[in-house]
Amino acid sequence: MMRLKLVPSETTIDFMKLRPAALVFSTILVLASLGMFLISGLNLGIDFKGGILLEARSTSGPADVSGLRGDLEQLELGDINLQGFGTETDILIRVQRQEGDEKAQIAAIEAITQSLGSDYEIRRTEFV
Repeated sequence: MMRLKLVPSETTIDFMKLRPAALVFSTILVLASLGMFLISGLNLGIDFKGGILLEARSTSGPADVSGLRGDLEQLELGDINLQGFGTETDILIRVQRQEGDEKAQIAAIEAITQSLGSDYEIRRTEFV
């Protein structure tokens, strides 16, 4: 029975000769990573910064994400992120935390709900 040999038996590679170059390359990558972290910081989601999450379902066919984005941006609630998920009728709406207490968050949720109108059924609402 003949065995498949992917690497010849007489192969000798001097990996230790490449050690200084690998060390320099690794150091450059670590410094670049630290630099990018210090310049741009972390991209924190609503789990860490706080905010509002709404799950809605379109009752009149596929969700119009681009049209909704324009409608919700007119509410001037800050950073708004719309994302389709699951079926083509489901969307997730993420809105940054509003200035103020719990009443300000509830007012933002009501404004979004009114903006969506009767074409969308709100399935879940959370604010952190």
